[in-house]
Amino acid sequence: MSNLMHPLNAQHLQSCKAELCKHAEFFQYGQAVNEVFGADNHNTIRDWLMNLQEENPHRESEPVITTTLASKSDDERLQNHDAEILQNQKEENNRQLEQHINRINLMIVNKEMDHKEFCKDIGSLMSMPFAQVQIICDGLDFTLMPEDTFDSFFQEFARNVDIPYQSHIMLIRTAFFKKVCNLSANPSRNFLATIMKTASVKNKPIIYGLLLPLMKDTQKIGRPQLDIITRIIKEELFRDTTSSSVATTDNGTTEQSRYFLGNDWKDLTIEILIVIFNKKFSLRDRDLLISFLSHLNHNIEQQPENKKLAQIMLLLVTKHGDDILNELDYVRSIADKINTFMKKSLLNNIELLKRQCKNIIS
Repeated sequence: MSNLMHPLNAQHLQSCKAELCKHAEFFQYGQAVNEVFGADNHNTIRDWLMNLQEENPHRESEPVITTTLASKSDDERLQNHDAEILQNQKEENNRQLEQHINRINLMIVNKEMDHKEFCKDIGSLMSMPFAQVQIICDGLDFTLMPEDTFDSFFQEFARNVDIPYQSHIMLIRTAFFKKVCNLSANPSRNFLATIMKTASVKNKPIIYGLLLPLMKDTQKIGRPQLDIITRIIKEELFRDTTSSSVATTDNGTTEQSRYFLGNDWKDLTIEILIVIFNKKFSLRDRDLLISFLSHLNHNIEQQPENKKLAQIMLLLVTKHGDDILNELDYVRSIADKINTFMKKSLLNNIELLKRQCKNIIS
């Protein structure tokens, strides 16, 4: 590029120089103006203007940037402060829960406890948010409570304490389930009576806090646990909810969930099913029925000479015939695989149901 400037440009620059020099003291650029505008190489003007942008302490954008940075810094401090408060609250809550747990466990082993006061304390804790109830129940050990104290407490609790449904289930599971699982001999009459008395007030917490958790893994239970399961199922006060819930075939933890007895049924499982199907309950849920029949079919294929499996089939046909009318062909195909003395009676009952079904259609 030529170092010569257009006359008009030179005149314009001289005018700018004169104007800037009037304010040289304010801007403090006098020396820079003389150096730049007095130079032969006017390409340095661009560099000078860039320096001017960097050095000027009065440019308008700087306060905006400073404000933005300060705002971000303040936000971070507030967030850190809030996080610290939340963490402190969490730690304090955990300390309080630990104190509650320790206090209740001390009361549990005290044979001379005030049952009403203990019920009040437990009721208060069970009314906390469910997440805290879970933490508390995980820390309690009712297996250390003397049997007579256990009986008195739960009778008092069932009659006089009202707590949220899910919390009640959690408490029953914490107190009864652990004690039942620890049994190595037949349960005492007092303990069985405590279960039934507690259930007579509200039966669903016993079903979903004790019975179904035991049913979820029948491979691990023994005769003492089987005794409790069968006694619960046989009780009339459970008639409307127990059998239909237990006879379902999927895993779960809520009232609406279905429970699974396993693919390969052992003797204890089969004995439980005999008790269940001796009761009258609805099997009109087709998915439930098909699932159960599928598992029954699998086990009969594995054990065709098992008399107890044949007994389940006979109970299914005689006590629940109305519910299986639409699946008689499938039921017949399963019955054909049985190899016991009950097979003839079973097939005759299926034929009776088929004729009954034809009469209904006609």
